[in-house]
Amino acid sequence: MAVSTWNRHDCYFRHVMSRAADAATELRPWLSKAVAERLQWDELELVPGSFVSHELQSRCTDILYRTRYDDREGTPHATPGAGGSAPDLRYLGTLARSGGGELEAALTYILSMGDTDRTDLEPVVDQLGPEAKEALMTTAERFVAKGRAEALLELLALRFGPVSASITDRVNNSSIDQLQQWTARVLTAETLAEIFEL
Repeated sequence: MAVSTWNRHDCYFRHVMSRAADAATELRPWLSKAVAERLQWDELELVPGSFVSHELQSRCTDILYRTRYDDREGTPHATPGAGGSAPDLRYLGTLARSGGGELEAALTYILSMGDTDRTDLEPVVDQLGPEAKEALMTTAERFVAKGRAEALLELLALRFGPVSASITDRVNNSSIDQLQQWTARVLTAETLAEIFEL
């Protein structure tokens, strides 16, 4: 039975941990050295199934792998930590080199799930190069725009009543500069048409 991911933490966890090489990178530090040395990391094979009970599957996810432990087959099991702890920031270097949107996914996760601020990430990202800096800027700008759009939509609803789907769409797909202009107009406009120059 497929487990639906219920939050961004689980989505990110499944995204990263569903690739054997990434799972090995993340799991190895959590195991004792004696155990880690006895696992055949290059033989990790993702397998279907779950150790999470049916009752908890709407709130928790896990990933199962098959590999060898000494001469026996074993199933390393990974479950995301409670409370949505952020991934090890050293892993960002690997993501920055991999390309394909992986770094943006990790940055989105880190900025949305924890107490980490963009300024906390800047020293780490500075060491990763210009592509990583651009990814952080783009991700942070998306969060700022989303917050401004939500605030503007709340102000519009308070001032003018329910906001149409077309206005909501327009607001959600606008630049930060445009959102600032519209938000300033809320204070003096008598109609939605005045705000959006309809």
